Amino acid sequence: SALQRSGKFAEAATMQRELAKQFPKSHYLVGAAQSIVDCHIALNDAAGGTAAIEELVAAAAGGGVDPNFLSAFDYFRGRLLEEQKNLAGAKSKYQAVAAGRTGSASMTAMARMRIARCEQAEGQAETAKTAYRALIEQLDVGNEVLAGAWNGLADIALDEAQKAKNAEKLTNALVKV
Repeated sequence: SALQRSGKFAEAATMQRELAKQFPKSHYLVGAAQSIVDCHIALNDAAGGTAAIEELVAAAAGGGVDPNFLSAFDYFRGRLLEEQKNLAGAKSKYQAVAAGRTGSASMTAMARMRIARCEQAEGQAETAKTAYRALIEQLDVGNEVLAGAWNGLADIALDEAQKAKNAEKLTNALVKV
């Protein structure tokens, strides 16, 4: 984690992979996966991140981690697919996490927020708005989900104002959602 915070992303990802291999049943496995994905995204190496996640999942499965728990790693696969602009593939992975019953509530909320991001990127602004608003109204979704939902709504409002070439809407989009 210290390596990641200091910007040494390749070294941090390598260390996280080694730790996950040595301790595949650790309760830090999800955190390690998150770190690996974040590092590979920072390195602009989504393909390398995918290989690293698959290696981590294989080590965890070989270490006896419950297969139901491993399905949560679809979220990380989705992040890497989204980074590669494979929105359909990413959305499919996120939907599997959001529909699953084995993941945590925060992971489910993150998956739902990412589904909305994919819909927004696909040009389905109204569908994305509805999803973002549903997340905002939900209790205990976490700050990262709330920030993502509010930022998504702001981005949609900004896009609509720019397309309408309406200065008042543009100002409103920049000031409030």
